[in-house]
Amino acid sequence: MVEFQIGHRVVVTDGPFMTLEATIDALGETPTTAKGTIELFGRSVRVVLSADTESSVNAVVDRSEVIERHAGAARFYNVVGRITSGTRAGMYIRVDRLTDLAETSQDAATGVMIRIAVDPGMEIDCIAEYAEDWADVEETLLRDGHRVDWNGARPGDCAWPAARPPS
Repeated sequence: MVEFQIGHRVVVTDGPFMTLEATIDALGETPTTAKGTIELFGRSVRVVLSADTESSVNAVVDRSEVIERHAGAARFYNVVGRITSGTRAGMYIRVDRLTDLAETSQDAATGVMIRIAVDPGMEIDCIAEYAEDWADVEETLLRDGHRVDWNGARPGDCAWPAARPPS
């Protein structure tokens, strides 16, 4: 099994960062996990490393800081809101979960689709962008300078069942 030690460098042998070197910054909760840094296009990228077999090391982007930053954000899944600032001010927005909540825990990273359209029915000039979870939605809104008026909705309100949003 691969042994992680703080300060050591390991070559990632599997996953999206395959062939890149990572420097171990912190040990994980188990002996087969750690957090590290990979240099990518001149920037440091925080990753979570896992040793799946004796010679395999996988790395994925460490999203823990983003998730923590937006932990208290209200979540408005399947509710139509109105964008009040940014490049798409005046357009409508809806964030749909991509899996049925009955089959997964509510906090599971299941993927969501951000839909923005001219009309509240999401039918005219609708564009969509994938996000991993609500923290990703918040980061996307910040990136685009968007603020949203959720029309008095409360977090958890649903306009229709999460698994079957209208097309």
